[in-house]
Amino acid sequence: MNNSLRKLTAGLTALMVMATMTSVAAFADEPVPGASDTTLKTTETTPETTPETTPETTPETTPEAETAATTLTAATQTTPVQPLVDDYSQWEEIKTKLESGQSVEITGEVHANSAVVITEDVGITGNGTIILDTEIKNGPLFDIRTDADCAITGITINGNGNVKHGIQFWKTDSGSVDGVTILNTKYTGVQINGSSNVSVTNCTISPSPLDSAYANVEYSMGSGVTTVPQGITVSGIIANNDLPIIYADQATMDRVQENTSELSGSEGNYQAIVDYINNQISGNAPEMEVATNANGDPITVAPNPASDDSGDDSTSSSRDSGGSGESELTRQRREAVNRLWKSTRNALLEAAAGDVVTAEADEADNVPTYVLLPLYGADLTLQISHEGETYTLTDDSIGAISSNQVYFTFEKVAEFDAGEEAAE
Repeated sequence: MNNSLRKLTAGLTALMVMATMTSVAAFADEPVPGASDTTLKTTETTPETTPETTPETTPETTPEAETAATTLTAATQTTPVQPLVDDYSQWEEIKTKLESGQSVEITGEVHANSAVVITEDVGITGNGTIILDTEIKNGPLFDIRTDADCAITGITINGNGNVKHGIQFWKTDSGSVDGVTILNTKYTGVQINGSSNVSVTNCTISPSPLDSAYANVEYSMGSGVTTVPQGITVSGIIANNDLPIIYADQATMDRVQENTSELSGSEGNYQAIVDYINNQISGNAPEMEVATNANGDPITVAPNPASDDSGDDSTSSSRDSGGSGESELTRQRREAVNRLWKSTRNALLEAAAGDVVTAEADEADNVPTYVLLPLYGADLTLQISHEGETYTLTDDSIGAISSNQVYFTFEKVAEFDAGEEAAE
């Protein structure tokens, strides 16, 4: 096996992303009980997931980002990220304080196993990292509700693919998120749901690279919400993805129209609704514009400024095919890679001790951190094939990973294969 360091080539071959395993029929989604290896595939259909606050549509609205987006910088923490820990007392103490109206400072690395509902005016500060080990099926990690004024600054939230939104403001009158890093959430980083006077500034946001992720910040009116979000500020967002900076679905657009006297009689005039929404948002994020999702439903999106969407022909054709700023071939490639990593992670979580999970990832540009987390503390082996090389990763070889790390280049994966620890 060639363990030399190598840089990822810019050219991509035709779409051929699939994973293999001994003792499993071709294209089987689930591992065969008792098999020593696990087989993965990327041709399965991933069920479309819709967040509970925006049930009517789940978009495919990610504009093309062929030019590299701003790369996230890994923190200098050295404690390995563990998928699970036994002691959540530190998180329970933080929850108790926040839920009783006490402000907190978060330092170091804190593992969480549940959401926190905030209904009092509090502040959350610090430079620590919260890592969510347990799946939260409904809602965000920080659920700020019912007129609570919450200011969150400086911390990192690592959803580990276990939560839909990092932070939600639900029917609040004020709140702020400043200098916060939000990683690996299923749907969005911040959801502003029926709330006003909320600012999201100078944040680094990178939802999990799964098919379900659809935006960095969502302007939302969920089911039963009648308050139109106003006085919203979105500025200085670093998005290491090609998702829209701001997004609103058709249901939100309809509720904005229904609950705004100025828009009376504007049913179906989605441009008028989008113009109204843009008037409620300030900051340096691009303005929303009308597009359509794969089902042909109107949606509003503000593309990531890092995306290359300058060509009139490509913009027109992409919107005709579903409101995205990317070509159909690029979208298919991205979705196939996403399915590969999602299947790889699931296979590792379901594998028995001693199993070898293999993934052929010629079309991938990098390896997301969340894929490697199940290796910690487990007697498992992950073999990743990429452009003629095979990299073998285990608990011992991957070393210490910063909880802020979003993904690893294949050059770094080669170092893991050689037994070198991650750069700190």
